[in-house]
Amino acid sequence: MAFTGGEKRLLSKINSDIREKAHSMVKMISWRKLEQDEDCDDGTEEIWRRSIVMGERCRPLDFSGKITYDCEGNLIPDHSTQRDE
Repeated sequence: MAFTGGEKRLLSKINSDIREKAHSMVKMISWRKLEQDEDCDDGTEEIWRRSIVMGERCRPLDFSGKITYDCEGNLIPDHSTQRDE
């Protein structure tokens, strides 16, 4: 199949346009990916890796795991883990 001069120019122009559009799409996709990576990396640590900041009102739980109730179903405080303050 032989192409005439006009057809060759048209095909060349179409190929050039496609190449330019493909190149601009690749750039756009790579910029979006870069922006997403920057959004994810905002300097914060994952929540499970953060250290817990303890203030004066924050204390670790003192819970032995023992839950006791009286005969009427009322919760009885566990005195074995309570601190004197």
